[in-house]
Amino acid sequence: VILEPSGGPVLAGSNAFSTVGAAGWIAETYDASILRSAAPGEPWVRYPLGIGGFSALRAIDVRDGQHGVAGGSAAVPARAPLLFVTVDGATWQPAAIADTLDGWAVLDVLRLRGDGAVAVATDITNGDVEATILRSNDGGLSWHREATFFERDWDIHDLARNTERP
Repeated sequence: VILEPSGGPVLAGSNAFSTVGAAGWIAETYDASILRSAAPGEPWVRYPLGIGGFSALRAIDVRDGQHGVAGGSAAVPARAPLLFVTVDGATWQPAAIADTLDGWAVLDVLRLRGDGAVAVATDITNGDVEATILRSNDGGLSWHREATFFERDWDIHDLARNTERP
């Protein structure tokens, strides 16, 4: 989805998108903002995340119109949040990660049933890419690393929901 409101282009490249009913959310690839529209044809409202500096949001998953998670990477400033959570579908706040992941990027996020959520993160500091799974048990407010690390040959970029599995 590319939006070009008056004043020129806002988004460039591919953007993560999530829908619930008629509402839609876009995680902006540049500028650290979430955009939300209540329905097709309705205006898009920007919700800046207040990071400042360069940031690329790569993933978003809003499950019920109110609860969602978004993730990405930040080159500047250092230690900027990589994951964000909403409990009202509009206001987004940084989520806590138990182990700081400097130089890492969140590539995808997925809300699970109840308060669970998972994310895939990868080390982008150099050519030796390493990935890990992050897990949240409180709706995305706080995250911890799973024990599993994936070596360079196991690049993981996307998560998928199996709707047939309980």
